[in-house]
This record gives sequence, structure tokens and C-alpha cells, in this order.
Amino acid sequence: MAKMKYKIILLKKYTEKCNFWKTLIKDNNISNLNVEQVIKQYNGFEGNCYFYFSEEKFTKEVLSFINECKEIVKNEKKSEYLLLFLKLFQQEKFEYIKNNADFIGYDYGLIHDESNIYSSVFHEIIFGTVLDLVKYKEKLNNNLLFQSYRDVQEYLLLHNDLYKKGISVEYDEDMNIYEIYKIKI
Repeated sequence: MAKMKYKIILLKKYTEKCNFWKTLIKDNNISNLNVEQVIKQYNGFEGNCYFYFSEEKFTKEVLSFINECKEIVKNEKKSEYLLLFLKLFQQEKFEYIKNNADFIGYDYGLIHDESNIYSSVFHEIIFGTVLDLVKYKEKLNNNLLFQSYRDVQEYLLLHNDLYKKGISVEYDEDMNIYEIYKIKI
């Protein structure tokens, strides 16, 4: 079995200029927030991915990548960007992450590379249409992510059950639960 790799991604949050903004307005399930507020509050791995790095262990290249990302956004509006460290629940945390990032929650989805990222929380809870999944919005934290591993596991079991019953949910065998840390930029 191949070793699971850690992932570090630099995202720019969606803006009202994206071509699906009207759909987000129509499908917003967070009733006390408008879409702009939801996008601002959501800190998961959905957005325009600028850079992606994946590695099995913390190396000089990882630190170099993080520093490069920080340099890129240095002169930008930092609130529009997220620099995220993602790991599977059972993986160890790097010392650097312990000291330079904050745990912000759990997401369930897929991250293959810069162009193949999918967050189930974003698409199927926050902006979803399957009511059995949308109801999990009550279990999301201030970052609009799951706060507990138990809650995201429960969601995953229901999600997979709905898929097996032929309900229209996103499914890929490579979807995982990710523990997310926001790296300070």
C-alpha cells in the first residue's frame, strides 16, 4: 500500500466574479449568512487552487514551498487567500505545523492536484440539495467545517449509504476525511 502524502495548498477564495456565483446564491443553506459571508467564513479546501504540494514527510522542499506561498500573497489582500496543511486523521503532525498553524476542522473530499479538488462540505452541505446531507450544517464550526472527527465519520457513513442507494451524491473511492490546519500567512 502506498504511503499517504500530506498536502499543502494555497487557495484564493471565490468572489462574486466566478461564473457560478448565482448558483451559490440560489443553493446557500446557511440561512443566517449571505453567500459573500459564507465564502469569507468557510476555510475548507474549496476555492481557486494556486499551488499544490504533496509529500510523505516534512522536508526542506516543504518549508521552501510554504515560504514561496507566503511570498506570493505578501502584497495581496491576505483575507482572500488560504494556505492549508491537510493530513489524514492517523498521520502525525509536523513540528512546524504544531508551531505555525491552527487546527480549523475536518472536511471530506478529494484532492488529487491543483485542478482536481472537491469538498463535500462545501458542495453537499453548505450549497447542497440532498436534505439528508444538508442537515449536517448544524454540526459545522465557525470555519464551516466539522469540529469533531466523530461527526465527519458519521457524515461519511451516511454519504456512502446514500450513494449505494442511488441518491445523487459525489463519489470517488479516493475521497478522504482531512484534518485541516490553517498556516499563518
